[in-house]
Amino acid sequence: MDAVTENYRVIRSRRKTLAIEITPRGEILVRCPLRMANRDIARFISEKQDWIRSHLARLSAAPLLPALTEEELQS
Repeated sequence: MDAVTENYRVIRSRRKTLAIEITPRGEILVRCPLRMANRDIARFISEKQDWIRSHLARLSAAPLLPALTEEELQS
């Protein structure tokens, strides 16, 4: 595992599958079953490193939306 994939947040719930989500802020979320072992989660992240890197690169390459002015906020 490298620096890109070392920082992720695990969300455990009553599900049967693993899923990775990249938020608009670039945070890596891993959704997994309640009783899944941490080593299995780490292995999954390790296997998906290329996918994670490509999506983070795509996210950083996307243009940012301009900030709204006070006038636009009030209309």
